Amino acid sequence: MRQKILLSIIIFIILSASKITQATHIIGGEITLNHIENTTFKVNLYLYFDLINGDPTSQDEFVKIGFFDKATNTLLDTVLVPLVATNEIPTESGVCNFIKLRMKKLTYSKNITLSATKYNGVEGFYAASERCCRNAAIINIKNPVDASTVFYSAFSPINSKDSSPEFNTPLKNGFACIGIASSYNFEATDINADSLIYQLNTPLNGHLTIDNPYDWPQPQPYTKVSFIQSISENNMIPGTIPLQINSITGTAFFTGTLPGIYVFSITVKSYKNGVFKSSVTRDFQLSVIACGVENTKPILEAIHPLTNKKYIPSEIVEIDVLQRNCIKLLAIDTSKGQKLTITYNQISFDNPETILPKVYVTKTKTDTAKFDFCIPDCIKSFNNLLQYQFIVSNENNCAKPKYDTLNIKFKKIFPKVIPSTISTNLENNFPIAIVNNKLTFWVKAQNENVTNIQLSGFGNGFELKSRKMNFLSATGKTEVQSQFSYTPECEDLKNKDSEVLFIATSSTCFYIKKDTLKINIQTKDNLINYQIPFINVITPNGDGINDTFQIPNLPLNNCEEVFSFVKVYNRWGMLVYESENRDFSWDAKNTPDGLYFYNLQYTNKNIKSWLEILR
Repeated sequence: MRQKILLSIIIFIILSASKITQATHIIGGEITLNHIENTTFKVNLYLYFDLINGDPTSQDEFVKIGFFDKATNTLLDTVLVPLVATNEIPTESGVCNFIKLRMKKLTYSKNITLSATKYNGVEGFYAASERCCRNAAIINIKNPVDASTVFYSAFSPINSKDSSPEFNTPLKNGFACIGIASSYNFEATDINADSLIYQLNTPLNGHLTIDNPYDWPQPQPYTKVSFIQSISENNMIPGTIPLQINSITGTAFFTGTLPGIYVFSITVKSYKNGVFKSSVTRDFQLSVIACGVENTKPILEAIHPLTNKKYIPSEIVEIDVLQRNCIKLLAIDTSKGQKLTITYNQISFDNPETILPKVYVTKTKTDTAKFDFCIPDCIKSFNNLLQYQFIVSNENNCAKPKYDTLNIKFKKIFPKVIPSTISTNLENNFPIAIVNNKLTFWVKAQNENVTNIQLSGFGNGFELKSRKMNFLSATGKTEVQSQFSYTPECEDLKNKDSEVLFIATSSTCFYIKKDTLKINIQTKDNLINYQIPFINVITPNGDGINDTFQIPNLPLNNCEEVFSFVKVYNRWGMLVYESENRDFSWDAKNTPDGLYFYNLQYTNKNIKSWLEILR
């Protein structure tokens, strides 16, 4: 009889252990819904799996999600959603590397098309998925191995075409030390919402049991898990500061006093123009442990950039904005393997730009972390005084973090900003531009006392390009130059005088000076020289010497005077030759010897001379 009883007890223990094994893998998770187009959405279930306590065989290849009408709890659809991705979440435990914390994120996802008629109820709809059972090591609820996890999210009618909020990935260190103030970021994002509200909730308890851990979800109402004595929704993680959440930022915080694993849920609700859109509830758990490690206090020092000696807090460091100004920060921690982080607070000004924060891990007990902090060139502050508070912490350790602070004052020394000197390589500031000839000259701006010079060119009352003038703006530090060019055409003679302004804007931060150089450009036509070597005798006898009548050096055309024609007359006034080609050539063929007269006609000028033909 005793043997039968003992055998029954052993079988009961084995069966119970088997059931507990399949119950311990879920750390938490949530359901989201993302709008793709029209009535097509992507449904996601993110499940966080315990790699230390969880049974690998309990990882499901599919999850069962049900969609229900929120007003009537009527089942609208069931969807079998496949596992599409598995990613282990790296953990950081600092000196607490004896703590075994490992979890992975299972992503179940599927595109679905929702009926526009079924999913447009006034109160919207909700999605639910159930899985049994909870982690047997959870201490703040009764009988966790008999409690089913419910993943629940609510949505507005699909005609709004909105997506639900998305929680960030859980933190890498899912634990807290007894007596240490801890905070965790459960922030969510929603591009379609203008406000998000966070709240803590008692986790839901579904309809599944340890004997039926995996099945289709049932509709609301869901019961809530039963807390143990002295635990309620107001202190789901008990402590000197029980678990709370900032309703605006989603930051959860507490100072725990009792070791163990605690389960809770956080709901984020999204609103647009004050109207509810959707809500997503994340079921999650955190561990509170006795860390048993005391951090040493780090020491923060600085090296004065001018004296190269240790900075004394009462000193004011003068910095020249024309130079690169950096101060070296030294962080010392006598514990090996400490992760030191340097951050800052700005005290006397707004919107600085720096290279912080920086992180360094000490390698030995005497190791020193070195950081360069560089002051931005231009910061507005009262009397040009800047004050930073630097903070070094080893807060990544699981023990209570220690800090050291150092306040450093800087004074910016700005050189007196004077206008730049503008010059050109012209002989004078009244150049003449000739039609169809390119005028070029260089413009230079110089200033040794500023950090920036901008050189620009403008027409006084006109745009440079409208008159075929070109000048590219240039920027530099102490000297800058650019070339001006202008090739006028006949139509530009109507603008005989053009005043071009070259402006040098010199600046150091928000101190600015300007100077202007005026150049008056005169546009003129080519001058025609009518003094030409006349041809008066030709001998067209075929010997190749002076056989034709031609004038190779005729005056060049300009915008007003253009060659029209040449005409040759005999002494009785009869026309014997004419041409409109300025490169004319007459061989006097069939023309008797004798004296002739010719006219060279330009637009407004007639040139006359004589010609004798001799053979």
